[in-house]
Formats: sequence, C-alpha cells, structure tokens
Amino acid sequence: MAVDDTFVCAGGVASKDSRIGDRGAPLIKEIGAGDAGDFLIDLASWGTGCAFKCVPTVYSRVSSAIE
Repeated sequence: MAVDDTFVCAGGVASKDSRIGDRGAPLIKEIGAGDAGDFLIDLASWGTGCAFKCVPTVYSRVSSAIE
C-alpha cells in the first residue's frame, strides 16, 4: 500500500507504538496541560510488525476526510 498525503507516519520507538488490534486508535496533539486543548490528528491505519524500533505506524490523516 502506498503512503500518500492522506496518511502520516509516526512512532517507530520500540515498545511505544501502536500494536496489532490498535487500528483506529487516535494520534493526539497535546496542547498545554490537561485534555482541554488536545486535538485528534490521525487514526492508526496500518503498519509493519508490532511496535518495532525504527518502524513507524501509518495513520490516516483526519484532515483529509474533513471538507
């Protein structure tokens, strides 16, 4: 599957990335303290492996689906 501008890659830190079964999990941008300013950027879409070092998860870019 190709990664185009409707996706973003993130993660790639060993044991700190999405895992099998996490598809649809949010990627959140934290702004300040608490949850009030946080907003959804992407949803986990697919990846290779399971939370491996240097292997990012591919997220579906939410803004590409909003008109």
